[in-house]
Amino acid sequence: MSKGEDQKRIYITRKIVAISLLTLTMAATLIWSFNGQESNIQQFAGIHIDKLLTIENKPYVSMQEEISPEDIYSVSQNQNSWAVDPREPRNLIIEGTSIVHIKVLSIREAEILPKYENFYNFIPYTPLDVEILDTIYGKDLSGKKTIYIGGGDIRISNLLDSWIGTEYEGLEKMGLTKLPREEQESKFISYTSDYNYKMVPEKEYVLILADQETEDEIYTVMALGYGIFEIIQTHQGEKVYKNVITRETYDLDF
Repeated sequence: MSKGEDQKRIYITRKIVAISLLTLTMAATLIWSFNGQESNIQQFAGIHIDKLLTIENKPYVSMQEEISPEDIYSVSQNQNSWAVDPREPRNLIIEGTSIVHIKVLSIREAEILPKYENFYNFIPYTPLDVEILDTIYGKDLSGKKTIYIGGGDIRISNLLDSWIGTEYEGLEKMGLTKLPREEQESKFISYTSDYNYKMVPEKEYVLILADQETEDEIYTVMALGYGIFEIIQTHQGEKVYKNVITRETYDLDF
């Protein structure tokens, strides 16, 4: 078999894996959606549902600087459906949310968070180690914390270890369990969408956070990139906040 034929065979195999994962995901109605306090937005306004569309092998720039694109085994591209306009920050303000000024200290590999009574998701979150410099609105937060944003790059071995033993144990059939353990340990699956945004360590942002009200203080960024703002100093010495997705500025004065 020629090198080209071999590469084509590998590509087709991975596409089959992708299709199998998508089929199993849809059959299990596995959706990436707001949980806990964030689900209130769905109850009141039905703001957001992320559906897994496809997984395929393609170039991708990792959310974590230390992960090489060559280590990305496949990419899960998600589609978002919004019932209210997430470009309006006021729509993201619900009970338990805070707007905070933070400095990103480090970005870690994505992980499946532990299961809590009122919060659980089979889709990974990326942990962000941050220092909270100021609370602009809502529950007063301060100091160094780990917060989470949906999506990111998760090591295949960690993904499988988190899924095995759950009601999604059948996902072993998608083919990832057949990979050599060395490849499971060294390769990643990236979960992303058009609304993800890669924050930069050492840079300051303003975030809209949801308190998931768990015993371990789980705070998540609302609405992916729609909940992330850059800080702009005006000529008059005032601060305004530019959303990283829409590039619109807001005063966030609620």
